Amino acid sequence: MSAVKVSDLKVGQELELDIKLNSGAVLFKAAEKISFKHIKALKAWGFTEVAVVETQSDTRVENFQDSDLASDSTTEHIFSKSNHEDPAIIELKRISLSFRKTE
Repeated sequence: MSAVKVSDLKVGQELELDIKLNSGAVLFKAAEKISFKHIKALKAWGFTEVAVVETQSDTRVENFQDSDLASDSTTEHIFSKSNHEDPAIIELKRISLSFRKTE
């Protein structure tokens, strides 16, 4: 288990524990996969951290450094027509490269 700031959550991560409101009502159940809806709701309810299941792929992405964006030709080709300043594209490229470097 690892506590992750809501601002650092990634779509697809799995909740380790139920997320409960002060009233005791369950907002999200353990084992649910994080979506944009989850992140938006957690921010709206004022949550700052949640417990997520740490997976091997999470660790591979965390251990990947931005300096490793030196890239490879396949990744460059895949993203050649993309907006390289778009945060979503930057993240996708980073993840793509992290998995290529661990293969």
